[in-house]
Amino acid sequence: MVRIGINMKLVTLCVLLVAVPGIILGIVGYKAAEKAVYTGIEDRLQDISNDWRLLVTNQMNEIDMQEARVRNSAKNIVTAQAKMVYELIDEALDEQGGVLPKASKEDIFTRLNRNTVGASGYTWIIDYDGYYVLSKGRQRDGEYIWEEQDSDGNFVIQDLVGKGRELAQGEIGYHSYPWINKGETEPREKIASLLHFPTLKWVVGVSTYYDDLVDMGYRQRTIEHIKDMMAQQVIGRSGYIWVTDSAGVYQVSKNRLRDGEDISMSEDANGVLFIQEAVKKAKAAGSGTDVQRYPWQNKGETRPRMKVAGLSYVEELDWVIGPSAYYDDFAGEGALGNVRKILVTVAVIAIIAGTLLAFIFANRISSPLRKMTAAGKKIADGDLNAEIPAVKTKDEVEDLGTTMGMLVGALKFLKTNKEPPKKK
Repeated sequence: MVRIGINMKLVTLCVLLVAVPGIILGIVGYKAAEKAVYTGIEDRLQDISNDWRLLVTNQMNEIDMQEARVRNSAKNIVTAQAKMVYELIDEALDEQGGVLPKASKEDIFTRLNRNTVGASGYTWIIDYDGYYVLSKGRQRDGEYIWEEQDSDGNFVIQDLVGKGRELAQGEIGYHSYPWINKGETEPREKIASLLHFPTLKWVVGVSTYYDDLVDMGYRQRTIEHIKDMMAQQVIGRSGYIWVTDSAGVYQVSKNRLRDGEDISMSEDANGVLFIQEAVKKAKAAGSGTDVQRYPWQNKGETRPRMKVAGLSYVEELDWVIGPSAYYDDFAGEGALGNVRKILVTVAVIAIIAGTLLAFIFANRISSPLRKMTAAGKKIADGDLNAEIPAVKTKDEVEDLGTTMGMLVGALKFLKTNKEPPKKK
């Protein structure tokens, strides 16, 4: 049977008393540091999300102001055209005593038909009953257009005539509406300046597309530029910014490769529809921010890793902005990496120092015990002259040495004073 010496037992016990608490404290300390670092990561991602929300909001305000200037410029152009049209017709009415004979009308129609506004704008006249009096290129003169609808399904001719009839003669009104021509895929917004000639039962309009007169692509170009800037951002080692709308459709994806894709049904490693949760949290946060934590496993990986996204919402664009990254993108960097190194170093030093101190302490106890054990064996073999080691430890070991000395002295006394046996 293998015997384990007291020296080894004491060393082992001391090491355990140093190492176990040290390891426990190290784990607790690391977990606390990890929590602090992860909280810092979440705060950082929320700050990034909020910064982009403010940037996008400011850009939208700038776009709104720019478009207001653009629309005002377009309005001024059609207003100037409407004034010229009014002067032409009003002058003819004055010359003809308030009526227009056929020849005068034809002359006015010819002159107005030559008048263009921007790339495709023109002057038109519609009577109260919804018939074209003057159409573009005179190709639809006399046609009934009362039931025409714009791209939003509104009865645009009825709206134009209704607004026009509310105007006093000489007053100019306006109406904007979306319109799509044959062969086009997207509607564009038109503006019409309106005039009213009650004696003729005419509503006269000068209409054109906004983008025929001024640059209306500023909004879309600016938004695309913002999307490109977002897609270029790298967070941590592999994080990026994603943006969806309320329906969960990608507005900005990683490297913009999946823009327009519906990811509303995407599940994390736990089967949670995390995009839907993120949308709810972002919208509920209002002008604030929130976070979405979710385990995610990429193709080729053997296990999921925890990921986190900072969330904010831009109502004007219906954007949920989510800068996201894996927690372990930061685990080897900065504070957490330094804490891990420090804790490991301290633990190793503590174990080495504890072992050394334990060895010294155990040797101080076991060394005199070994000597007394050797002396005890000699005494047991009858050698009462065996030297009892002098121990000055001022503890129970010293008391044991003193007791052994007293015991040997007593044995010697008994041996010396023992009476010889009586003869019979």
